[in-house]
This record gives sequence, C-alpha cells and structure tokens, in this order.
Amino acid sequence: MAPSHFVAVQLRSKTLLRNLHDFVELELKKRLDSDLRRCLTQVKKSHVSLFVVDLKNEKGEESAVKVFNSVLEKRHKGKKIRLHFNGVGELNIRRGQKILFVSVKVENEEKSLNEIVDDLKTEFAKLEGVKVPEEKAIPLHLSLLNTNIENRKRKSLDIEEDLLKEFTEKDFGFEDVVSIQLLARNKGFDSEGYYRCEAEVML
Repeated sequence: MAPSHFVAVQLRSKTLLRNLHDFVELELKKRLDSDLRRCLTQVKKSHVSLFVVDLKNEKGEESAVKVFNSVLEKRHKGKKIRLHFNGVGELNIRRGQKILFVSVKVENEEKSLNEIVDDLKTEFAKLEGVKVPEEKAIPLHLSLLNTNIENRKRKSLDIEEDLLKEFTEKDFGFEDVVSIQLLARNKGFDSEGYYRCEAEVML
C-alpha cells in the first residue's frame, strides 16, 4: 500500500503554470495517443514532492503535523529557495510504470532544501505511528504523466523518443518557494482540485 502522505512544494508561479499548461495542451495532448493522454497529470495539482511519509492512524497524523510545524517554524523560516524547471525527461520507476517529467534544479540554497528534508525525516522517525519509507533515489522532478494509471490495460505505454529529444532543453521557468506542505494522498482534493493539505508553513 502506498504511503498516506507526502511533503511537497506547491507550484504557484503564474508564468510557470501557464507554460506547463500550454505545453500539455499544445504539445502532449496532440502528440500522445488516447491511452497516454489519460495518464497526464492535471496542472492544477502541480507540485514537487520532497519525500513520502506513512501516517498510520489519527495519533500519528496529529504528532506529525505538530513536528512538521515546529521544525519548519523554528529552524527554517526565512530561507529563500528558487527552483528552475528545465528539460523534459523520462523515468522508468518499475515494470509497467514510466513517468514523463520536467527536471527541477535548485538555483540557490540547495543545502537549505536538503536540510529541511533531513530534519523532517529525522524528527518523523522518532514518532509512534509514523513511518518514513526508504525510497529509490530519484532527482527532483515535476510529473507530467504517469503510466501507472493505465499499466493494467496495456502491456506497453511508450513515449515517443522524438518528443523526448525535442524538449530535452525546454525552459518552463522558475518557482520561488514560499512554503512547504504536508499533503494527504487519500483524502480527496480541495475546491480547487489540489491535494488535501494537512499542514503548511510559510518560509
């Protein structure tokens, strides 16, 4: 079973979101077949996941929210982190699952972002009812398409190599990180179609 929550950065830059929307509508939806189009992620859900965490019960959720707020408020306020979204690529996660993504690079304060992740993981690991699973090391990215949605319907969902080559260097823009969020995977979405936010701390 997939972990119940994840820590992430929500994308808010209007320029970045517009560029992502245009790329999906003008390029991907025109060039992908119907099965792959069903695998596209919605731009309104755009985020960069930092790591996943499994909150096993209500007590675990309450403890995790308190620690999340405390760690970020006390140790990481005032940090200025900028993310650059540049280049389209493909990840093979496991058999039957591929991700089409935009590469994300930390323009400044990479150490600060790593410290946020490390601090939260360390404190979460001390809590009862909270588990931080070991994950395969994957570079920061923004998912555009995830074939796991359709992998039971077709043996292969291949993305055109020409499409990948054409947009290897495509520049989508920047995101100045204003907050870190603790998001729920299994509690539906808010009125704007974004993930249910359990906690958020402004940097």
